[in-house]
Amino acid sequence: MCLSSFSAKINLESGANTADLPAKSEKDNLSVWDYNKVIGYAMIYSAFEEIPTDDITISFVVTPKPIKLFDHLINGRGFEVDEVSNGIYYIKGDTFKAQIIESKRLTAEENVFLKNLRSSLTKMDIQEVFEAYKKYKRLEKVNIYLDRVLGANQSTFTKYP
Repeated sequence: MCLSSFSAKINLESGANTADLPAKSEKDNLSVWDYNKVIGYAMIYSAFEEIPTDDITISFVVTPKPIKLFDHLINGRGFEVDEVSNGIYYIKGDTFKAQIIESKRLTAEENVFLKNLRSSLTKMDIQEVFEAYKKYKRLEKVNIYLDRVLGANQSTFTKYP
């Protein structure tokens, strides 16, 4: 099992009716075509659900920084790509508000769950995830997350007794 190199989520300002889109392998990069496909899905979602485009935000969580995509968005489309925090980029100029989150660059203190949503965790990373979860009470979401993280990092458990 692997976690995604990128996943995409369409978020509504109201917080209701969000849509998760299929994730890709860690070996894949977020390409121009992937970005355009998600923008297209969001446009269709907006049209069928009659939701204004201003009420939709698209979030991508990536493992490697999508350098070719950023180059295309800046130089090919004339958009702005602003890094607003370590590993968090806002795309300005497209139809929808969009953000790209480079999980490896997130600060652990503020983003322990997103930062560790990958399949290359160390034993210390996994311990950090468990410690952070001790603070939360919503176990149904915890179990889904932990299942994905642990399944994707089985080799870590065989390396360290």
